[in-house]
Amino acid sequence: MEPIRIDVTVQGLEDLTKRTDAPDVLGPALRLFFTGVTDELRGAAMARVPVDTANLQRSHATAVDDAAIPRWGMVGTNVTYAVFVHEGTRPHFPPVAALDGWAKRHGVNPWAVAQAIARRGTRAQPWLRETWDQDADGIIRTWLDRATVYLGAILEE
Repeated sequence: MEPIRIDVTVQGLEDLTKRTDAPDVLGPALRLFFTGVTDELRGAAMARVPVDTANLQRSHATAVDDAAIPRWGMVGTNVTYAVFVHEGTRPHFPPVAALDGWAKRHGVNPWAVAQAIARRGTRAQPWLRETWDQDADGIIRTWLDRATVYLGAILEE
């Protein structure tokens, strides 16, 4: 199963790398950009994710391309049930035993929960999509400005 994630890539990077001493100049600036963007998006996503045991919340991680000139950054989770929480499900009958812990924590009958899911499915709780839609522009602008200042300082040396 694919992890649930947000990907950030830079368009036009190939042209830019041809016009500059790319690894020494662009590499550190882009690493600063991708690390900053992914760390902030991770924090914003963790604040939005539905929390029961906090397992899903704790599972959020970031990754940045480790190439000399990073080309991407990613925020996501590899918890197997994340996609079902994020996207919701169609009606289906889940194993009652899988609902025992949740039902006990919420004081409800797991059989009744299974029957409700069989009738209605589960609603989507798209915290990553909401994070991207509501926060990405501001976060990207902030880190693009910081990376530009950093790049300017390197070019002045």
